[in-house]
Amino acid sequence: MEIEKRKSKMTGIQQKRNEIKLKDVIEQKVHIVCDLAKVERDIQIAIKSGARKFQKEGRPYIRKKKDEGEYTTNVRCKNLGTAIIIQLEVLMKPVTPIPKNKENKIDLLAKKQYKVGNQKDIALAIPFEHEETLANGLQAFERWGFGLSRKKVLFIVSDYVTKNGIKTPFKNNISRSNWFLNFKKRHNLSIKKPQSVEYLRKAMTDPFVIKNYFKLLEKFLSDLQLNDCPSQI
Repeated sequence: MEIEKRKSKMTGIQQKRNEIKLKDVIEQKVHIVCDLAKVERDIQIAIKSGARKFQKEGRPYIRKKKDEGEYTTNVRCKNLGTAIIIQLEVLMKPVTPIPKNKENKIDLLAKKQYKVGNQKDIALAIPFEHEETLANGLQAFERWGFGLSRKKVLFIVSDYVTKNGIKTPFKNNISRSNWFLNFKKRHNLSIKKPQSVEYLRKAMTDPFVIKNYFKLLEKFLSDLQLNDCPSQI
């Protein structure tokens, strides 16, 4: 009898536990169903609000993007173009300041008057034939490696004008920078940065250096007794 009572108690406890578990499961399912209903309701509200917003504001802006392949090809083409331009600038850089093909250009430019700032520069303050000889001389000097600076050219022009008695509009017969700029334009000249060889040649043409050289040469010839024997030098 006691065993049967215990069994009946155990079965009663298990039934209660099972009932509690069933209640928990049912409550969870009910909560899930409620959550799903809320989610569906929120989705419908969002759709309606989005449709109203679309009707009011219009189509939303979408940023356009290029294709990656197209972008890379454009960048490559641009880089290639800039590289070609840089290479051309290096290769096509004029070496001599005075090119040879200048006759037609000089004939056209010699008839015009140029302006620098607000001042009128008189294009033919010096006769054109004298300017042409000066340009040819500068070209020859540069070819031999003795290029002249802007100050030296202006000094040569002023000296030439004063010695030959040429009437010019220059103040005190000294040519200014505006005349020099237009002189370059007329004869298609350009200023070039001197090389190291030209600096060395300029240093060696110093009269003190030349005088010292001839002194050493005279001493050397007198020591070896070769003053009257040029064939043995």
